[in-house]
Amino acid sequence: AVLLVAILVVGCQSGAGDAAAQAMEGARAMEFPRIGLGFDVPDGFLVGRFSDGDGIDTPFKNAVVLVQPEQLLEFELEAIPVGDIPAVWVDRPRPGPSIIRRSFEADSTFTVAAGQVWRYPGYPGPYGDQAFYYIVEVGEGEFVEVMGHRTLFRADDMGPSHYDEAILVIIHSLHVTR
Repeated sequence: AVLLVAILVVGCQSGAGDAAAQAMEGARAMEFPRIGLGFDVPDGFLVGRFSDGDGIDTPFKNAVVLVQPEQLLEFELEAIPVGDIPAVWVDRPRPGPSIIRRSFEADSTFTVAAGQVWRYPGYPGPYGDQAFYYIVEVGEGEFVEVMGHRTLFRADDMGPSHYDEAILVIIHSLHVTR
């Protein structure tokens, strides 16, 4: 009983308790039915969604958003404001010619279990410097977009995000569930 009380007290005092525990469990395989994909969530990331009230463009409406607890600030995991905090997001847009027929060349291509991967110079645009941008072909005419901020742009922890490493964890474990 004393041990149980101690565990409950420590858990209640930890502020970010559940969120920090979720982020620190290590890479964990998860499935995301709303986009029909599964992948490993990298170490140190929480899983959320962009806020519906932000006028989300159609491509981001169903995106799975990964954020580090220290970047989340006062925002809720189910209402992360688009562009306000550094994040990684994964989306499976509807098939269409615009997704693959970019007017610029990929920096590199490689193959993973899910399919062919194109790494682009940035997003938005061919020379974007704000976000990492990858497209993964997951079937006939179907693609997954994986993006992440290049910098931690909050004033107290400016610098490179290294989210490209997290993106590679996602891409290498990516699989279609529907």
